[in-house]
Amino acid sequence: MLSSAQHESLVEIIGSEQADLVALARAVNSRWLSDDEVRELNAVLFAVFMEHLGPDSEPDATGRAADDLVGLIEMQRESFFR
Repeated sequence: MLSSAQHESLVEIIGSEQADLVALARAVNSRWLSDDEVRELNAVLFAVFMEHLGPDSEPDATGRAADDLVGLIEMQRESFFR
């Protein structure tokens, strides 16, 4: 499950990039997300990660947060089976 801070970060990142997916981002932690829903969120997060790569190909803090959130969303989905 995402912490409160991680969940807020997810909603903020998704909202700044694709406002129509904010409701879906808010649903993380509260219900099972379909494969298509996860793909939609991950596509936005991956784009943010790529946009925030520096000249040394290392992401800045926003890029790292987006990358971390991809894994956390998948872990959250798996938690519904436990």
